[in-house]
Amino acid sequence: MTKKINILFLCTGNICRSPTAEGIFRKKVEEENIEKFFFIDSAGTHGYHDGEAPDLRSQKECRKNNIDLSKIKSRKLNNEDIKNFDYIIAMDRNHYNFIMKKKQKVNCSLLMTYAKKTNITDVPDPYYGSEKNFFETFKIINDGIVGLIKELKKIHHIEG
Repeated sequence: MTKKINILFLCTGNICRSPTAEGIFRKKVEEENIEKFFFIDSAGTHGYHDGEAPDLRSQKECRKNNIDLSKIKSRKLNNEDIKNFDYIIAMDRNHYNFIMKKKQKVNCSLLMTYAKKTNITDVPDPYYGSEKNFFETFKIINDGIVGLIKELKKIHHIEG
């Protein structure tokens, strides 16, 4: 395999859910020794926090799980992303619908369609919640990422 699989995680402001998903995905593919197959990024549907680091509560929750989000900087999704990413993984239906309204050929899906333990459609936004909400969001995203990686390995015949 020569071309990397380009994956973009998408939420609203790119400071809570999508950087958490990016961090979890990155750690898990490194643990499986398959990171060379992927280019991983995240973005937001809106540029509310352009250039900012992820929310400190997201960073804290990820650090508890040996995931470092400190190098991630928030950015807004652009038209090049839609053209260049093989997969856009939306955190909720609003993000999914935002992409689908662009009327461009894109492979977009909801993260939770890959979850095995969590039976919800949307990853809840913890931004206005407590640290407990960030803990719960981490668990939910982790479940989706585990299933997503399993699916990508099957589709692209990847072995670690």
